[in-house]
Amino acid sequence: MLLSKEDFISVNHFLYEFQVSRNTVLRDLSVLRKSLEAMGLDLIYTRRKGYYIDGFEWDKRNLLVETLTAVFHLPIGEQQVAHFANIQLAEQ
Repeated sequence: MLLSKEDFISVNHFLYEFQVSRNTVLRDLSVLRKSLEAMGLDLIYTRRKGYYIDGFEWDKRNLLVETLTAVFHLPIGEQQVAHFANIQLAEQ
């Protein structure tokens, strides 16, 4: 969501999309923040912009490639990527 959306993203957006508790979202965001720092990126929250990833475009693109690769290996990874990218999959 953070890499594909340019809209305002809040904790409530994560709660709705992932159907988890507020504590789970906050804990996951904390883990994400630490992981991003290791890649030279920052997870930022402002009241005006919501959550977003800040850093060099190249680093964000590398993160996107790594994330998509990992998600596609999950059992429903293709459907998840399609959902968050707002892509209609062809029926087989």
